Amino acid sequence: MPFWWKQHKILPMDLLVVIILGIAKHLLFNLSLLLVLLFFLQIWFERKMPIKKSISILYVSGIIAILLCMLFSVSINPEVRVDLRFVPLVISSLYLGSSFLFAGVAIVIRAFFGIDSGFWVTVSINLSLGLLLLLARPSFKKLLSSKNRISVSIGFSILSSMIFFEALFLFDQPNYGLDMWVPYFIISALGTGIIAYALESMYSNMKLREQIWKTKRIEAVSQMGAAISHEIRNPLTAAKGFLQFLKEGNNLEQSQKEYISIAIKELDQAEEVIGNYLTFAKPAMERVEELNVHWILVQVLTELSPMININNIVIEKEFNSSGIIIGDKQMLHQCFSNLIKNCIESMPTGGDVYLISFDTKQATTICITASGFKMTEEQIQRQGEPFYAINEGKGTGLEMMVVHSILRALNGSIEIKSKPDEGTTFILQFPKKERTRQII
Repeated sequence: MPFWWKQHKILPMDLLVVIILGIAKHLLFNLSLLLVLLFFLQIWFERKMPIKKSISILYVSGIIAILLCMLFSVSINPEVRVDLRFVPLVISSLYLGSSFLFAGVAIVIRAFFGIDSGFWVTVSINLSLGLLLLLARPSFKKLLSSKNRISVSIGFSILSSMIFFEALFLFDQPNYGLDMWVPYFIISALGTGIIAYALESMYSNMKLREQIWKTKRIEAVSQMGAAISHEIRNPLTAAKGFLQFLKEGNNLEQSQKEYISIAIKELDQAEEVIGNYLTFAKPAMERVEELNVHWILVQVLTELSPMININNIVIEKEFNSSGIIIGDKQMLHQCFSNLIKNCIESMPTGGDVYLISFDTKQATTICITASGFKMTEEQIQRQGEPFYAINEGKGTGLEMMVVHSILRALNGSIEIKSKPDEGTTFILQFPKKERTRQII
């Protein structure tokens, strides 16, 4: 049982009520400052700006929030000041990391109020809380549900309040009991929940706006691409036919035949690009059937084996799923081919490609990992955008556009994760279907 539960200072009721109301008033004022700062932060994020700049703004906002809370704190005795500094400290540490940075800011600000026993209380609390948040951060990042992240944030807010009052008792600071600190617990937890919910909503809205923006661009490009591709394909087909006819002539020199072969090869490449545009523009499934994902992956690897050998790529497979989905065989083949080819081309000096499959309750998951392929956060965010290629000057990014377009047609999804020591992983998920008869 906590020290402050067992022992507390007994005060007259009227004085206790005055103290509680005074603390609650100052804490609510602290909370209003945090909400105003959050409001301006939301307005700022309505503007489009680079990811690095966005993160910098969040760090600065966390520091300003701690500063505002401590500047407008209430002093319950000459050495103890009460405020909501732990709310921005917990939120910033969990969502951004660098818990000791924010803890250090709180310690430095407290030092300006005097180096007394209250200062050492602040040092002990912030260092302890910073360590706990540092240890909890990796697990917090893995939480998929926003509700879980909000709940964990509130839990750490309550924990920080408990640590604060335990430290007050240990440092022989006057402790007025649980009845007095109830407003602190309630307002602190409430403020943390409100701010965490607002941040989750802001992030969700940003993702939604990005998706809408990408969809509009893709629709515009697909309509234009479909119209132009049809117009270009006909003259290309005619030119290719005449060149093949000329190549069969007996009066040509060997060098002339070689030139014609090169021209035909270039026309084939142009037709392949046009075919990709048409697939991207209209990825309608012509034949829907049960597909064995593993068999298609093996077929793609067989077709790409010359490219795999030339680039010194090692392929490792671990198939743990049923591998049965419903879709169009040709489209799925092209999706895997484009994605694996993209991984191989990104590792010109060699590397490993891992193919892993497994089942969840809702989906069949295929993970394709390229060990020597690194991507920045901005590159991950822009994957699938029209004409965006990771290596400028090498390709148009059309192959990844086709991958995203095919996955949308198959009701699938793709998630990209990249780490310096692990490479880049493409996580493809397809809706899980029960095994049924072939559908034509």
